[in-house]
Amino acid sequence: MALYIYPTSANLSDSLAEAYFHNEDYQNAILNYKKSLKLNPENQNAINRLKQLKE
Repeated sequence: MALYIYPTSANLSDSLAEAYFHNEDYQNAILNYKKSLKLNPENQNAINRLKQLKE
């Protein structure tokens, strides 16, 4: 719900991606990590997770 209120929050997109990641929904995790990176290209967590998911 928070993303509906703050759709440009890189942190919220990253947090949602983490939830998807931990629930093994990797497709949605990747989509949200990419969205987070688009909003904040310096998001190191998203960079690391995307590398991990490509392995």
